[in-house]
Amino acid sequence: MKILKFGGTSIGTSDRFKALANLVADKEIKLVVLSAMSGTTDTLVEITEFLYQNKKREATGIINASKKKY
Repeated sequence: MKILKFGGTSIGTSDRFKALANLVADKEIKLVVLSAMSGTTDTLVEITEFLYQNKKREATGIINASKKKY
């Protein structure tokens, strides 16, 4: 069995995700591990910091932008 791990810029866009799907879509048994897409961890930290500072509007703006991105 193969174990494949992808994250960061390798899955940073929808096109990269599609390429990944093509790469792993065969009959060979494998375990695929995905970590955060490029920039996701930094975005989550930024949202958390805004919420900690009670800046809900700013956090909500980032959340809505992230929904559109992903």
